Amino acid sequence: MKTKRDKLPLSRFQRILRYVGAVVLSACGVMLVLGSTILSERLHGPQFLIYWSWCLLLTILAIVIALFDMLLV
Repeated sequence: MKTKRDKLPLSRFQRILRYVGAVVLSACGVMLVLGSTILSERLHGPQFLIYWSWCLLLTILAIVIALFDMLLV
């Protein structure tokens, strides 16, 4: 049985990286919900493209942060 002492402690950089990843991933989720519900009627033309491009870029950033975190582990 593993105990808490068997785990290696996270470095300060890893904790910051995970916090930033969680914030970026949460922002992606909020943008997805808002864009699909409340803002769906207001987003047209260039606004639609810019909004969803930002959502895509944040998603890619979250993936890159997660991959970098995997490399550190």
